[in-house]
Amino acid sequence: MFTSLCVLACLLHCSIAYLIPPGSAGFVDKRPGLKLYESTPPPSSSSSSLRPVDPINSTDEKVPKVGGREGSGDEEGELGVIKAFKRAYGALQEGDSFKQAVADGIAAAGGDYEYDVELEKALEISKSKPIVMFMWKSSPACKKAIKYLNIAGINQEKIRYVELDDNWTEGNKIRAVLGRHIGKTSVPMIFFEGKYVGGCDDGLDDNEAPGLVPLAMKGTLHAQLKSIGAF
Repeated sequence: MFTSLCVLACLLHCSIAYLIPPGSAGFVDKRPGLKLYESTPPPSSSSSSLRPVDPINSTDEKVPKVGGREGSGDEEGELGVIKAFKRAYGALQEGDSFKQAVADGIAAAGGDYEYDVELEKALEISKSKPIVMFMWKSSPACKKAIKYLNIAGINQEKIRYVELDDNWTEGNKIRAVLGRHIGKTSVPMIFFEGKYVGGCDDGLDDNEAPGLVPLAMKGTLHAQLKSIGAF
């Protein structure tokens, strides 16, 4: 009974998350492409080109309908949600964590993809700057991580911010494959020279990938930042 409830909750989560991307607050971001910020933190939502839409009554063909994706009809969108359900259920049956199952399901809703190909692209991005942060614009933890790194005095030319929610389809693929690779789907996902060091307040373990705050508390964060030339 408990497993059935978990599956139902996971599928409902995938369905809702597919229809309403994180941080969207009822808005649709129509900027193309996944933004890879290199020198300055990502802009706040107040300066972005977002506009409110009515996903049910809108006559704009480019506006995604409820249950659909941009550039597709309602029928294809419904198939996407079914894919999300099946993929999430399969992940749970294989023993994956609830969060990983949700991430896999949401990624599958955007269309088929090859795990190895997407992982290779994501890992290449993780090595593209001394510091790479995969993030969501609206995430409090991501905002804190940006703040703490700025307080640490890093050179902004040495960090790349990858907004996973700027391109909903591509960003979810990256989150799903990286989560499966490192064992944690939470954002931010922070990499020092291609090595995962955790998130903001926590990570995988206390030694290899504890997160920014634990590294700072242990007094090793500054030394690591210096060793990768982040100043």
